[in-house]
Amino acid sequence: MRQDADLAQHALVQELAAAWQRGGLDVSFIETHISRVVLAGPYAYKFKKPVRFPFLDFTPVAMRRFYCEEECRLGRRLAPDLYLGVMAITGTTRHPVLDGAGAAIEFAVKMQRFPQEALWTARIADGVLSRQEIDALAAKVARFHGAADIAVAGSPWGTADVIFGTADDTFKELDALLDDGTSRERMGVLRGWDAKQRSRLAMHFERRKRQGAVRECHGDLHCSNILTLGGKVEVFDSIEFSSALRWIDVMNDIAFASMDLRFRGEKTLSARLLNKYLAQTGDYDGLAVFAYYQVHHALVRCKVALLAASQLSGEGRAASMATAVRYLESAIDIARPEWRAIVVTHGFSGSGKSTFASAFAERSGAIMLRSDIERKRLYNRSMQARQPVPDNDPLYSSIATRHTYERLRDIARYVIAEAHLPVIVDAAFLRAEQRSMFSGLARELGVPFLIVDIHANEAAMRERLEKRSRENQDPSDADTHVLLQQIRSAEPLGAEESGSVFSVDMDGHPDQGQLSAACDLAFRRCVSRIDRTRP
Repeated sequence: MRQDADLAQHALVQELAAAWQRGGLDVSFIETHISRVVLAGPYAYKFKKPVRFPFLDFTPVAMRRFYCEEECRLGRRLAPDLYLGVMAITGTTRHPVLDGAGAAIEFAVKMQRFPQEALWTARIADGVLSRQEIDALAAKVARFHGAADIAVAGSPWGTADVIFGTADDTFKELDALLDDGTSRERMGVLRGWDAKQRSRLAMHFERRKRQGAVRECHGDLHCSNILTLGGKVEVFDSIEFSSALRWIDVMNDIAFASMDLRFRGEKTLSARLLNKYLAQTGDYDGLAVFAYYQVHHALVRCKVALLAASQLSGEGRAASMATAVRYLESAIDIARPEWRAIVVTHGFSGSGKSTFASAFAERSGAIMLRSDIERKRLYNRSMQARQPVPDNDPLYSSIATRHTYERLRDIARYVIAEAHLPVIVDAAFLRAEQRSMFSGLARELGVPFLIVDIHANEAAMRERLEKRSRENQDPSDADTHVLLQQIRSAEPLGAEESGSVFSVDMDGHPDQGQLSAACDLAFRRCVSRIDRTRP
């Protein structure tokens, strides 16, 4: 019966496509295991296949209508310009009419058509995906998560039992699909890692549910569902057919995008996405569960590739199998223990601290904590643009500065102890007590400590601060007046700190290659000290 319905829908779609072609429209098709998409002129029409799987049932036409409406509702949260509405198809299978009179026999989501090269999968393959697009995605998703509905206390979504149950199902399905010894050995490693994570993460999952981190998210946030159109980043194709896959921890959502960027060879952009998202949201608490979500997204994508391979032969099967193996290797790579360290910048405003810290975080995978942002978050000030700073502004009092450094220290402690990740703290650190606070934390946690001493000539620093003031796009409020105060009052690095100092010259305008080389040297300096700092 379902096969008959599928054949009937296929015939209906072909008739509509033929009519559009006769009308002079360019028509093409995209098909997945659950949908048919007809690209016709400036529009795309997405049909739900009349299929049933353990996770969905599109066989009744009423359910196809419901899920078309759900797709529009959910899609318009992030891409209102792409989702144009739900269209009813009337008439007969052989003579269908779009939005005609009479009873509807089928439904489709009408969307604005976009070129396939706009998809991030294509932009990555073409080598053109930019940092600016990553920043735009981070800001867009952060705003979306902030406004998304919160799961009520009694709902099952996002609990440890649900998360671990879903993971168990994935492991069982992969066990049935993997048939080579190497892959089974890797699965054994991942099962062992998963068991260790559960013992320490259960309380984190439950706490985050109580704190409102479980929301109605996107649920399928990978590069095939992200595009850049007319200079604007759009996110589409949210999970409409499963509440369990959509009502998730916000960190689960962003972990999917980060994992997919990493899988596609964009490890630095993956790290940048996470750090830009954290700067927007301040959700450092979610870092404890971030890697767990990444690993399981990779395993689910591995399963999808294996299922696709089972339906193919020849080169298609081989390609899908290779993709599955790569996802499995990616899961192993994410689960591998990361290096940990505390890196702090040292230098005047305009010296290039934030430029270095951002590049270092991207190349090393460190979490970047920026004092300009956390100071304003702590005192509930806008972080969107710089503000004139009166001499008596309490935001920059000695008490506020001390509280800011203490807040940075507390976040750093959590990130290292609970998320097992390195941190780079982007702040001036012009007082010895501020540096001592973080060197003491490094000793407490048994991790390397590095001071990146960033220097530039005064003329260069003044020029950068004046440019920053004109552009008004940076959260730092520092100006040339602040710079002069810093120069007069700074406490120089002491002899006892010299063994922890790595110097970087940021005079002029270092190119990306020079900056990357300096970051890599600083990274190697940290890694070389790991064994000496373990308790």
